[in-house]
Amino acid sequence: KDHFESAGARSWMAQFIILAQRNFQQYLRNTDIIFMNFAVTVVLAVFIGRGLWYQIGTGQDSIATRVPSLFFACVTQGIVGSLQAINSFPSERAIMLRERQAGTYQVSSYFMAKSVVDILTQTWPPMLFSCVVYFMIGYQPVASKFFYYMFFMVLDSWAATSVATAVTCFCVSVELSTIVLSLLFEICRLFGGFFASPKQVEDIPKWKFADALSYVKYAFLGVAINELTGLELSCDKASCAVTKGSQIMDANGYDEYSIGFCIGILFVLIVGSRFLAYLGLRFIKT
Repeated sequence: KDHFESAGARSWMAQFIILAQRNFQQYLRNTDIIFMNFAVTVVLAVFIGRGLWYQIGTGQDSIATRVPSLFFACVTQGIVGSLQAINSFPSERAIMLRERQAGTYQVSSYFMAKSVVDILTQTWPPMLFSCVVYFMIGYQPVASKFFYYMFFMVLDSWAATSVATAVTCFCVSVELSTIVLSLLFEICRLFGGFFASPKQVEDIPKWKFADALSYVKYAFLGVAINELTGLELSCDKASCAVTKGSQIMDANGYDEYSIGFCIGILFVLIVGSRFLAYLGLRFIKT
């Protein structure tokens, strides 16, 4: 509180700047967490890119491996950040409530500062992951496709962390947040567009709500459309049923969506989750 008073932080923007600086300094102090996040990202990327799906090529065998590798990457992004949010937010919440009661700052300035810092610090791991995985697996060597892949990995991570933040703000305790978030993540994976393709989900209209709310689905469809568009598959037989990525898209219903639409929905889910998190932080005072 003294720091805010001495800084003359009476405007919302001044509160936001000081709180953002404080959150970022707290992040930088946790060098062990930063290092472990780096190590986990690299190890996971190597296991995916070198251990299982190394240089899949464009032969007929790659048809069975390309789509699973894209989906698994979308599932993994944001998990570490989500667990960090669940474990760190309850303790920070208690401090925030005390400082809020003392009139030190507004809830909105605190939440916006924390959200901005969280998003910034959750950007570099998926970027690092993309740099390792994309070239190890051997996706299309086109610069625009690589950057779209990276962008979707970043959005995927932001979405997962935003969902975790919303759950934590409503559930308050670490134990309850872990249970609820595990349920939500499993639903997002189940309706993520891989186990049940968009074309298959059309046959179960009563469950479209779960399909529509799965952030994994839109990240996966985004990278799948990006990778399969313009993909030419080689054929070492007299005839092959699949010679283009567009055929895979058509068979699964991916072509019903677009990259721009997937990006837009991911932003809606990110902003929506953050807004719900703010409501929970603002009105649940326990």
